[in-house]
Amino acid sequence: MPYRQLVRKARAAGFWVCSVWDPTFESADYLADVRAASDAFHTADFGDELAMRSELVRCARLHGVDLLYGVGRDVTHMPTHTAAAELGLAVNSPESVHVLTDKAAMRALLARHSLSPVRTRTVGDVEDVSDAVGEIGAPAVVKPVAGSGSRGVFLWEGAQSGRHWRRLAHAQSLRGPFLVEEFLRGPEFSVETLSVAGVHHVIGVTAKTLGPRPHFVEMAHHHPADVTAVQRSALEQVTTALLDAAGYRTGPAHTEVILTEAGPRIVESQARLGGDRIPRLIELATGYDIEAGVFDALLGNAPVVGPPTATATIRYLDIPVGCVTSVEGVDVATAQAGVDDVVVSVAAGDRIEATRDSRSRHGHVITVGETRAMCDARADRAAATLSILVDPPLVTAGPPAWERASRPAHAMDGDIVSA
Repeated sequence: MPYRQLVRKARAAGFWVCSVWDPTFESADYLADVRAASDAFHTADFGDELAMRSELVRCARLHGVDLLYGVGRDVTHMPTHTAAAELGLAVNSPESVHVLTDKAAMRALLARHSLSPVRTRTVGDVEDVSDAVGEIGAPAVVKPVAGSGSRGVFLWEGAQSGRHWRRLAHAQSLRGPFLVEEFLRGPEFSVETLSVAGVHHVIGVTAKTLGPRPHFVEMAHHHPADVTAVQRSALEQVTTALLDAAGYRTGPAHTEVILTEAGPRIVESQARLGGDRIPRLIELATGYDIEAGVFDALLGNAPVVGPPTATATIRYLDIPVGCVTSVEGVDVATAQAGVDDVVVSVAAGDRIEATRDSRSRHGHVITVGETRAMCDARADRAAATLSILVDPPLVTAGPPAWERASRPAHAMDGDIVSA
């Protein structure tokens, strides 16, 4: 880490950058770009937390760095911030990052501060989930405590859900502990913030569109969200209260909130930028580059964000299950008015399966316009321009697209970020 565009923006802000990457996480070409953009480059095994932390400490001492900071995948956050604290180079305590990363720890923190009350239970194993649902009451949401990218998030609705849950857990090799929570009803949003020396600045609020149950895959985002001043204030207040309670001091946070009839309820938070190209949506709507803003925050500079002048949308593609025989029309779709980006994450020969998490989505279209309706119309038109032929029934024609080593190099825990 960090991603290549973040390396460039850090250096543009005046930082000397040493990047540390696991070579199995991205393509050789992508990592060559990161190496070329960095002042120094090292590798580490991100799957071994102790080894990663040791390598970070070694690199920091070798180069005499002034700051050790993580801007990358969720799996790297705790080793990075723990190593930074060990060396006295941290802007955030490991504890503050932990309670924003670990979903059970966040729920416990919120309960201690009487914030965003949600009925919840934590269990250790797949087979323990059923009893916890019985205590909470169906429908209930089940999620891995350490998960991300909607992986393993499941709506338990009735008698048949147990069988479906066990099948999902086996297919995705899910491991406990798991969080079982009451099902929150209402529209969902994410609140993007940048904190500078303990002051939390709300950059914007994004509306989410989820895919079909029983999964909770985000299939579209719209920025800025069309909310009232009262609703926006409620979303902002509960978010900054969480960050205060966590003791989070400096950097970005991405907090998901549902507006229920009883008030705003936090779904989860992360001590990082939002994925799913939300930084790009913010930039298209307001002109503010939140990725560059991270490095301004590290320098102690508060963000200055003007009012939105447009609306931006990302719409994820949902291709029928089967074997892809051809993909055409990407260039034509990209060239249309108001279309910022088109990515098709599958290629001829790929075996397409149903979308079950962020990593298994099939591609996206980003559009910009004066209103959400205009963005939606442009996304519809761009998607209709694409010709992706699929030959059902499902046949064995290579691995699912999300398992391909050549998947887009800008995937972050299933969340698509700027490349």
